[in-house]
Amino acid sequence: MEARDLRIVVLEKRITHLGEKDLLTLHSMEALAATYGQLRQFNKAENLLISALDKRREVSGRDHPETLWTMGTLATVYREMARFNDAESLQVMLLQKHRQLQGSDHPHTLRAMGSLASTYHRLGRLIEAENLHTQCLEKRKKALGENHPDTLSSIANLAAVYGTSGRLTEAGDALGSASRYHELGRSLEAERLLLQVMEKGKVLGEDIPDPAWAMGRLAETYHSRDQFERAEELCAAVAEKRRVFGDHHPKTLRAIRNLASVYCDMGKPQKAKELEVPLREQGVELWIVGAG
Repeated sequence: MEARDLRIVVLEKRITHLGEKDLLTLHSMEALAATYGQLRQFNKAENLLISALDKRREVSGRDHPETLWTMGTLATVYREMARFNDAESLQVMLLQKHRQLQGSDHPHTLRAMGSLASTYHRLGRLIEAENLHTQCLEKRKKALGENHPDTLSSIANLAAVYGTSGRLTEAGDALGSASRYHELGRSLEAERLLLQVMEKGKVLGEDIPDPAWAMGRLAETYHSRDQFERAEELCAAVAEKRRVFGDHHPKTLRAIRNLASVYCDMGKPQKAKELEVPLREQGVELWIVGAG
């Protein structure tokens, strides 16, 4: 039985035996909504979450942590449905509640702040998005340190806003954090940030400055961890993207060199050799590994 079907059965049984307002029933409602969200059946997720939110407000109160959690989940569903105004309405209320109840520096408050900022970004309200992301980043740096995953998330979010605003230098400086993490050996942190940057690139397209940079850095991270298949796939994609600069452009040559280096370490010398000739013609040594 699939997770969705099992959760439907559990919900139906709990409604029958415990009633619609029992906390276990509400938990099952939200669990099924989460499954629908994973399946991208957002209308079904929305209906369940609206029902659960109404009942939680009645049973537990508007300020209860579970009520606020359900509100935030519903806002996320609205954002996935591109209903950004609906998401904003809930997220503004949610941020106000967390500030009142837990203070401006609480992790839940900062999470609500980041979510609202991302919605502002999608609405094109870039000044508001930048202000909130900047506040969130500074508070997370202070509370969690520069290397915490939540701080990295704020860095990527702020960089995306800079990119949309056309401030590519500032965006590049922010994304340079991933480079520092890689060089310091913190490849898991680097991977997380770079994956987030690439994911935002899929949504925002050219608003992300030089998306191939993130791909190249991620390929380098995989290469350093001997995850050669992943590195090969990304290096090949970067090399193809770089060809828009021309076959002899330094960025193109670096991308080809990195791909050849991966082939060498994968035990594919013939493929590496095929790339080696044009590299040597341009005076590029194969053994030097650099960023994509």
